[in-house]
Amino acid sequence: MIERVAVEAAGAVWAMRDRFVAEEKRPDDWVTDADRAADRLIRTARDLWFPEDGWLSEESLSESAAGAFTWVVDPIDGTREFLTGSPEHAVSIGLIWRGLAVGGAVAHPPSGVLMAGSLGAGCRPADTGRLPGGREGTTGLRILVSRTDVGHSRFAGWPAELPLTPVGSIAYKLALVAYGEGDAVVSITGKHPWDVIGGFGVLRAAGLEPRFIDGRDHALPATNERVPPFVVARDPSLATDLLAAARRLRH
Repeated sequence: MIERVAVEAAGAVWAMRDRFVAEEKRPDDWVTDADRAADRLIRTARDLWFPEDGWLSEESLSESAAGAFTWVVDPIDGTREFLTGSPEHAVSIGLIWRGLAVGGAVAHPPSGVLMAGSLGAGCRPADTGRLPGGREGTTGLRILVSRTDVGHSRFAGWPAELPLTPVGSIAYKLALVAYGEGDAVVSITGKHPWDVIGGFGVLRAAGLEPRFIDGRDHALPATNERVPPFVVARDPSLATDLLAAARRLRH
């Protein structure tokens, strides 16, 4: 269900790309009526098919509800990219059970590509070869990071032998790595759960897990709590190198 509704929401977002209204919630934190339309669409599906499930969404926090399973939703992850015409944004839906991401769906509005999967079932097939921010036929190490973090010099002093590639939406970056379109993601700052749970669900379907920079294990929140900084990499030895580099930056 989360896969189908993610695709429907992505279609609704893309249909509004030339006729949305934007509002600044806080300085440099934007929401559009496309975000709100996608949020309503996803919540309607959850209410209809799984009304006992919990709900946590960036754009309807007042509607948050607890449940054994919780839908964690960012109707447009990368609203700034959507506003500015960058294609690196996504609809993200994650499913949490007992602090674990057990499923995720990350749909890319410009292309309609869905990157999704669940624990035990793996990732569904997806044509990711032409997605922006992905490999697009190139070779070489691709460590995906936030443009905002790079712009704020949060990676100053990062080792040159671990080259960084700025890409938009964090959920989108995580899904790209799950599908082999990137080698790793480094999130040097904490994130809201709706930013990452959908991507974490796709990663777990691919057999990958985030490693937290503080070295501790963390249950994923089904409420509005921050997810600590983390790295995830397809190669365990690369993950170790990234953790060491990230820890040096933070001390």
